[in-house]
Order: sequence, then C-alpha cells, then structure tokens
Amino acid sequence: MVAQANSWSTTTISRLLHPCEFHLLRWETEFTPCTGITAVSKQERRAFGRRGVMIAPWQSRMKTAQAKLDQGLVVDTGLSFNLSGSCAQGTRARVLRSNDDVAMPVFFLDVEGAFQGTPTPYDTPDLARDTLIFGAAVEEFLRAAGATSREFVWGADWQTVPALVRLRGSHHTVLTLHNEFDAWLAHEAAEHGGSLYPSLQGRETALRIGLKQADVVTTVNRGYARGLRTEPIHTQVMAAHLQDLMSRVVPVENANFTPLSQHDADLAKLLAADLDLGLRSIDGSRRQARRSLPEAISSRIGDRVLVVAMGRRVAQKLHEVVIEGTREVLSRNPDLPLFLVLATVPGESEAIDEPRLARIEALAKEFPRNVLATNGRIAYYETLMHAADYNAMASLYEPHGGAFEGSVVPIVRLIDGLARQVNALEPAGRAASINALWHNPWDLPSGLGFREPGTATEVADLRALLTGRAEPDNPTFRAMVSAFADALQTAVAIRRDRPHVYGRLVLGALQAQTGRDWLIQLGGILSLVEQARIRRPLA
Repeated sequence: MVAQANSWSTTTISRLLHPCEFHLLRWETEFTPCTGITAVSKQERRAFGRRGVMIAPWQSRMKTAQAKLDQGLVVDTGLSFNLSGSCAQGTRARVLRSNDDVAMPVFFLDVEGAFQGTPTPYDTPDLARDTLIFGAAVEEFLRAAGATSREFVWGADWQTVPALVRLRGSHHTVLTLHNEFDAWLAHEAAEHGGSLYPSLQGRETALRIGLKQADVVTTVNRGYARGLRTEPIHTQVMAAHLQDLMSRVVPVENANFTPLSQHDADLAKLLAADLDLGLRSIDGSRRQARRSLPEAISSRIGDRVLVVAMGRRVAQKLHEVVIEGTREVLSRNPDLPLFLVLATVPGESEAIDEPRLARIEALAKEFPRNVLATNGRIAYYETLMHAADYNAMASLYEPHGGAFEGSVVPIVRLIDGLARQVNALEPAGRAASINALWHNPWDLPSGLGFREPGTATEVADLRALLTGRAEPDNPTFRAMVSAFADALQTAVAIRRDRPHVYGRLVLGALQAQTGRDWLIQLGGILSLVEQARIRRPLA
C-alpha cells in the first residue's frame, strides 16, 4: 500500500483497524444505499462503534455516492495499492473513508473498472466478477493494514462469500443471511479468479460454499430462520438448493432500524396509565401532522383513516396485494372513510418498474378521493408517517422488515420476520396458527395480521409472484388479496369504532420497540465466534 501526499497514512489506518474486534464486509451502506440492508448497516455503525470497522466497495457511478463525496462525508485517504495474485492482477485500488461523526469508520475500496453499479450497488452485469475482485481487494487491504487473526471477518450475503473464502485461513469468519439470493461463480472464478478461488470453480453456488465454510452462519430473525426451513417460498422456490445446509443457520435477531423517540416513549407511558388520555394525545398528534402535510394532500386525507404502503416497487413487497385489496374494499363500500398513500420508489429496471407503477397509478385514478400515489422519495415522508394510522406490508417474504415505525400500527402478512415481530389482534385461520408460534395470547397485540389459506397450486403461484406476475387467475394471489381486504376493512372499523382497541394496538406497537438492542445482537455474534475459536484454532 503506497501513501499519497495526504494527512492519511498506512499507520493511521493501522491504528484504526488494530483496536477493533471485527471487520464488517457490506455490499451496500448508507453512502451507497439500496435495500433494507442499508438500514441494518447504518445501525451497526452506530451501535458497534469502534469495536469494528466496515469495509465496502466504492460504487463511483451511484449518484448518492457522488453526493457524499461532494458533501465531504466520504473522503479520499490518498492511499492506494495494486491487486496481486490472479484476480485483476496489477489493477490499482484506492482507499476512501467515511468522514462523518458516527463512531464506526467505513473504508471503501475503489478498484479501477469494478463496482460500476447504478442506480444501485447490484445493478451491473459484472456483479459476479466484482465480488471476486472485492474479495481480493479486502485481503490485500487487511494485510497491508496489519490486521491480526484475533479480528474476525463478518460478511453478509453471497456477495461477500469470495472475501470470506480468501480470509478463512487467517481469520475466523461469520456469514449473515439477510436473504437467500445466490449466484454460481464458477465461470467468473475460472476466468478472473485463477488460483485465488479454486473452491468457487466447481458446481456449488456461492451461498452453498459460504454456508459450508464460514465458522458461524447467522440470520436476522427467528421468524426468517423458521421460514427458510418451512415456508414454500423458501423451501421450494428460492432456497430449495440450500435446505440440506439450513441446520447451520443460527438466528441472531436485528433490533429496530430507528430508536423510539422521546415523544413515543412518553406516549407509551401515557397509554399504559390512562388509555383515554393517550388516545386524545394520539388524535392530537395525528391532526397536527396532517395539517403539516402539503395542503393538496392534507385536504384530501381529512379525518379519514390513513394507511401508508411504502417501499421499493419490487416483487417481494407485493404492492399488488395492497392495490387489489383496496380496490375490493372500496368497490364494496365507496363511502368507507379510508385514505391510502402508496409511497413507493423504483426498485427494478424500467421495463419491470413501469407496469408496476402504472398499476399503482391506475388505482389512484380510479379512486381519487381515497388513494394517493407518489413516485420516488418525498420530502414530507416523516410527516406522513406521523400522520398515518396504519402501515401496510403485504410482503411475499420478509427476512426481517421494519414492521414498526413509531406509533403507527402495522398491518402485515404473517410471514418470516413480520410474523415474529407483530403480535396480531384476533388472527383467524392460518394466521392464528402462525401467530401462536411466536406470541402468547395474553400479550398485548401490536398490529393486525393476515395470511391467505393454502392453495393446491401454491408453489407455482408463488414462483409466478416472485417473477412479478401478480395476475387475477393466480389462486394464491386472489387468496392474499381477499385476506388483506378483510384486514383492511377491520383496521378502518377499529380506528373509527373501537378506539380503546386501537389505543391498545398503539401501546403494543410501542412496547414491541423497546427492549431490543443492537448490542444484544452483537453479543450473540461474539458468543458464536468464541465457540468457533475453540472448534477451529488458527495457527
């Protein structure tokens, strides 16, 4: 590693690395964001502090990355090094660093000709090759910075498996699954990896190799760990090829993506002490937030029950269920005091995204008094969530998911992490049996939950939904829509006619956000690593 004319030096970086206990490898960060993993990495930085450092590829073509450079939140350290071995041999890599006031630093590796994702870190035809280059670059970086075998390396998902493979001989390794997306890297490993990646050149996928070789394998939620072993979307569609290795996966649960505000903590105390006073506080806060929205929106919402469905427009989020369920409810009862905001952002290529957005906009055009559709990030999003009564999540699968947002009550499809987090009020049928796996009947309910009954064509139907084909002739999709419509109708009735029940739901949602801490998650990882050190001592 060769220092440029800059205040940074290899000694400086070595000092930052040496006191730490671990190196987190993340493909996306808050500086190069994409999915919910961004929210996870953001919290990891804030919670774990100087106990670790984060290492990520620098996605120079992303507009958000350039903006962070322009704002001075990411700086060039002036250090660079050449990659050796057979993976992009002789290619130059420079080192950038986060420059904000968060305790954990992020070191970004910018390699010539690699990491060209736009608009997200994953949208590049060279993603498979880039993961190999990242693995080689991380190894060179840690060696030059003087990393020791006492520091374990903590990767996430298939994109970091090549790095874990390279570092297994010098460090203990952890692989955390935020999803089960996978890739077969044999062609790229043979063409670009050469002698660096012999284990990747066979018939096994990256995740299969990672699941076998990592000292510790974890996932982000007990519900997701169960879902990986039992839910057809995983066992027969997305992760069928991993089922024989699932016994290695240990759930170590994420905490909340955002801390509970003092206002919401005080509201929880008030609701617990005096439900009527708490409800008056909720109503006052909701009215104030709605008045603070743009007038054109505030006047449309009025005093109706406000439901927000948000997130990336991808097959996973199943916004189509919310769309068709809302259409079903409003067609039955045009005077229902419901207002739905579909606050979505692009999530896939234009060819896939445009039909999905058109479907959303068609609902808003059909029911202009009851539905608002936005496209892209909105400046008033935080105010909108303060104004909302419910947050609808109809996910096809959800490893963890941010079910809770302040005092907003979630309406969720009881799957994976959502089922684990939300204690559903009065669940019925399949929803009741799933809810009973995780929650006691005497605990406060923290949201509404729905789940469609099984169908004879469920696996084929789920496979179609995963590819974005949410069509009326899909029996499982129709069942999802019907179940969501019932939950939506119930949600409106509770908010308007059963205020004490709604108040208890808000209290349950607020209490569900307390007592969960990222340091508890870290403690679980550290304990598993200590066991791994006993099982596999390093020379």
